[in-house]
Amino acid sequence: MTSNAKTVEEYIAELPDDRKEAIVNLRKVISENLPKGFEEQMSYGMIGYVIPHSIYPKGYHCTPELPLPFLSIASQKNSVNIYHMGIYADEKLLKWFQEEFPKYSKKKLDMGKSCMRFKKPEDIPYELIGELALNGDLRPIAGALAVSRAVKIEQRALIVPKDNASEAVKVAGAAVLAADTLKAVCQHLQNEQTIAYSEHKKTYQINRYPLDLADVKGQHQARRALEIAAAGGHSLLFCGSPGTGKTLMASRLPSILPPLSEDEALAVASIYSIANSPYPYGTRPFRTVHQTTSAVALVGGGSSPKPGEITLAHHGVLFLDEIPEFDRKVLEVLRQPIESKKIVISRANTQVEFPANFQLVAAMNPCPCGYYGDKSGRCHCRPEQIKRYQEKLSGPLLDRIDLHVTVPALPASDLQSVQTGESSATVRERVIHAYQRQQVRQNKLNNELSPSELDVFGQLGAAESQILAMAQSRLNLSARGYHRVLRVARTIADLAGSDHIQTPHLTESLSYRSQLLNA
Repeated sequence: MTSNAKTVEEYIAELPDDRKEAIVNLRKVISENLPKGFEEQMSYGMIGYVIPHSIYPKGYHCTPELPLPFLSIASQKNSVNIYHMGIYADEKLLKWFQEEFPKYSKKKLDMGKSCMRFKKPEDIPYELIGELALNGDLRPIAGALAVSRAVKIEQRALIVPKDNASEAVKVAGAAVLAADTLKAVCQHLQNEQTIAYSEHKKTYQINRYPLDLADVKGQHQARRALEIAAAGGHSLLFCGSPGTGKTLMASRLPSILPPLSEDEALAVASIYSIANSPYPYGTRPFRTVHQTTSAVALVGGGSSPKPGEITLAHHGVLFLDEIPEFDRKVLEVLRQPIESKKIVISRANTQVEFPANFQLVAAMNPCPCGYYGDKSGRCHCRPEQIKRYQEKLSGPLLDRIDLHVTVPALPASDLQSVQTGESSATVRERVIHAYQRQQVRQNKLNNELSPSELDVFGQLGAAESQILAMAQSRLNLSARGYHRVLRVARTIADLAGSDHIQTPHLTESLSYRSQLLNA
């Protein structure tokens, strides 16, 4: 059944919906894989892909005034048809297609000399049709940087599509060759025509953040907690009424974090390369997750496992705003990666491990209306409502968050003040100093210290030991909570330039374990 449509768009517009989707999908897959030089036009009442007269002046031998046809797609009376002149002319290509077809479809191949017929659109093997139209050009791939890092370890050369070369050469010492076509690769491997090695270009840290901590007025305690979190890699929970600056402060955390090392920058860039997502090289990731996010989107997964938000936040910040509004089952999947700094995704035929060394920053209101504890007296929530709201966060998850900070409403005097707080650059200097102390002493952040390492690097004096013992009893600290108090205290001591945890450091650390408002 031929069409009188003058343009491809007219042809598609007159198709029934089920056929329209199939033809649109076929058109897309063919255009993505068709060699350069072919033109799309209406040909013989179908969508045709032809060799124009400008390339082959003789045209079609039957009707020379028409360009030479190569491939056509059409919606016929009983089927969607694909016509391929290469299959008609080349027995090797025909044999290959016949052998490959069962790998892509459970249906029996319905085929004439050049025509493939599909009675049901859902039976069309789009991927195989794309391969049938391939021209040998190498298309960009996802994960080139990650592959380049792995190949360097194996001390082997890597051939990548030309569009991936600038990404792959970020790895110093990696042997990278960039090719345009599959033919060029074959010629190189057969020593007929070699491909030149791509030059490694030194990459520089891009540590530019558009936001600055100087924008935060007042909130001295919350700013202090933010600095501690940055210095030691600690997780942080802000609790306060709407408009108190919780999100404002959380968004400034990357601006006071130490710059990424070259290895860390490559690790982060590799993750984004695998995810096929843009990434400003050298910056700390800041991932904001919406309350409707699924567990798979958060931790990663799928039939072919891909990194989730916790992996995309590797060496950066994962921000969960209004955390009680998240599905509890989604939040619970965070418990294991917070501790282990990685996530393992298991499927029937494979097991994938993704890194997940992120800083968790969360924000919440103290009650359903958001104004419990506010001096305005606007809150009318009942005690049981407040309790039920706060208990949306499980005890085990709260126990894994190092710093609990109540953020009060700002007085008008602070809001109207023209005096700005310390800039991110000033705070970052102190953070970097504390960070360097940790690296020299233990070669890791305080948040990563194991209980046995805390026995060495977090020793307490007699007075501090007594204070912590009393606090453990009064605050009902778990073993995990006990160790987290010590880690935070160790960071506070590092910010103060102290070799030992002293009483002020310990008491300040303890103050961050019990600040959630309780009804």
